[in-house]
Amino acid sequence: MTTGQTWSTVGDLILRLRELCANNYSGTLYGLTDDSHSFAVSIQGGNMVGVSFKASRGASALMHLARIERCHFRSQNGLVAHVDDTLPSTGQILEQLTGETSSTQERGAAGTEIPSFLLKGIIREEASNLLGPVAVLLCKEQFEEAGELHAMSDVERLTVAIGRAAGEPEKGDELWLRVLKRIQ
Repeated sequence: MTTGQTWSTVGDLILRLRELCANNYSGTLYGLTDDSHSFAVSIQGGNMVGVSFKASRGASALMHLARIERCHFRSQNGLVAHVDDTLPSTGQILEQLTGETSSTQERGAAGTEIPSFLLKGIIREEASNLLGPVAVLLCKEQFEEAGELHAMSDVERLTVAIGRAAGEPEKGDELWLRVLKRIQ
């Protein structure tokens, strides 16, 4: 990324990601925002399999990536930097980045512009940090019961239910506060 290079818009970034995915690309697209934050999008066989922004990965990195205004980027063919099994589908990632939603993907909880699948990714990350490996199973069970998250009260109810399912109700309250801090 050389000095004097013109800045690309987030629209240019999205078009490049769409092009790489359509061409079954495998590699990593690296970038730098106009405020000097680094990001990377790993693509394997045309599917986005990893996203990072600064120190964030997964769903939280997607939220930051969607807020980029200007950036420089380049792709590194064949090198897949990281794989995150918790990422939503490539189509859902592109929807999040463009701000579009399909008829099957509803908008996030009231008061946020965060789709339900991203909120669940944040909840899963924070639950794993708080409860350890068992959180993945607990989240899967509770996500199936909860369905889509339409209001902040749904997010709170879900985090409290995860704490109860772990046998530590106080952890549910702590999880709610952690998630709230991340999405505000």
